[in-house]
Amino acid sequence: MSEPTATIMWGTLIELGINPYDVVLWNAVPWHPYNPEKGLLSNRTPLQGELETGLHHLKSFLKLFPGARLVAVGRKCEESLKILDVDFKGVRHPANGGAPKFRRQVAKLVDS
Repeated sequence: MSEPTATIMWGTLIELGINPYDVVLWNAVPWHPYNPEKGLLSNRTPLQGELETGLHHLKSFLKLFPGARLVAVGRKCEESLKILDVDFKGVRHPANGGAPKFRRQVAKLVDS
C-alpha cells in the first residue's frame, strides 16, 4: 500500500536525480487529514484549527534544519510558513489533479 501524495512526491524527486538522503519531508499538519468516506489513504484539506495546532510542531521541526531550503507544498503549507515568517518557495500540492504542475514546479526549483 502506498499513500498517493507521498508516492508522487518521492517519485518526482527520484526522477529528478535528487538523492533522497538530501531531502526531509514534513507535513505542516503532522497528522494525516483524510476523508472518512474515502478511506485512510485519501486526502482532505486540513481545517484551520489543525493548521494552528500544527504550527508549534512545524516551528520545532524547522529548528532541526537551520539554513535548509524550504519548499511549501500547497497553499496550506504556505499559510503556515508565512505565519512563522520563514523564507520558502511554494509549489502546487500534487493531490486532486495537481501532480503535473507539481512536477514542473519542482523541476524548475531544482534547475535554479
